[in-house]
Amino acid sequence: MQPTESALIICGRDKYELFPEIEDMIKSSQAPIMHVKMSTWPVMSKIADFTPKLNIDDTHRVDEAVAWYEKHINFDELLRRTSSRDSSFDDPDSLPMRQ
Repeated sequence: MQPTESALIICGRDKYELFPEIEDMIKSSQAPIMHVKMSTWPVMSKIADFTPKLNIDDTHRVDEAVAWYEKHINFDELLRRTSSRDSSFDDPDSLPMRQ
């Protein structure tokens, strides 16, 4: 399965049943799909409350994020390429990736 940047959440209270064809489509889909037996507003409220928010005052989480990203991104090269007028940023093959 390929990574994706999106997902589908199907909301509906218990009084609404999904057609069997829709359930089959959900089960066989390659995309991330979640069926939640709640109405839309409470689900969206729970997602908003659950989603971690990274802010500068949360030094522990900021340190953890920096430590993780530093392993995967060559920040010196990124800054060099994005701050130069003669940037080679458009050539992704020339960007050395950290392993």
